[in-house]
Amino acid sequence: MKDLTYSLKKFDSQITEETIDDPRLTLKQKLTQPGKSSQTIEIQYVFGDPTTDTAYSTLVEGTKGQIVLRYSIDNATAWTVGQLVDIVTIQCGKQRKDAPVENGVQTVTQTLFVTGVTQSDVALVA
Repeated sequence: MKDLTYSLKKFDSQITEETIDDPRLTLKQKLTQPGKSSQTIEIQYVFGDPTTDTAYSTLVEGTKGQIVLRYSIDNATAWTVGQLVDIVTIQCGKQRKDAPVENGVQTVTQTLFVTGVTQSDVALVA
């Protein structure tokens, strides 16, 4: 397991849900039902030396694996049994070097494609 926390500048996870129309002939109101959902993840991380940058060397295009997300827990807090996490199965997209900016660090933006059903609020085990 590699900790990517300190490499990350941005972590954007979005979940969208489709709507299924459920019209009824005799109702004045159109009903709806929940449909399929999808999740997208885009990250941005600091880039410098490709041989020592943890995120850049770990998230190589095509790499498959899982990312484990802890929410509302300070990064300095050790991973312990019972903490609730989300487990996302991903495949890494292309590493896109961002345009340089004045008085800033070089960054890379990358899409992490969700390739399996996300497991939400899973308790960590030993």
